[in-house]
Amino acid sequence: VVPTAYHLDISVDVEERTYGGHVLITAEVQAPTNVIVLHSVGYKVTAAVFKDETTAEMATDESEEVIRLTLSRQVQGTLQFTVQFDGSLGTAMRGFYSSSYDHEGSKRYLACTHFE
Repeated sequence: VVPTAYHLDISVDVEERTYGGHVLITAEVQAPTNVIVLHSVGYKVTAAVFKDETTAEMATDESEEVIRLTLSRQVQGTLQFTVQFDGSLGTAMRGFYSSSYDHEGSKRYLACTHFE
């Protein structure tokens, strides 16, 4: 499964250090499969919705930092699906995280990423 495009819609509350949104993923499935593996660190996938009749069961493997989507059928070719998610901004410089700085005596917050 090779992703070819992402369309990301995300809302961030830097004061509360939370975020949520959804991403439309287009992927090319090169060999028949019924499993899609997504990297997952610091956020929770709340739903996975496919453009066709395909459904999926989600299982999180925190030790491997992945989410496995087991599909209701074998897929191959172009596949589109939307993943809904929410999470908290951590303070470690990994994934999507929070940082702060002082500006004219006031502490300000921002969200950062290394696009990992």
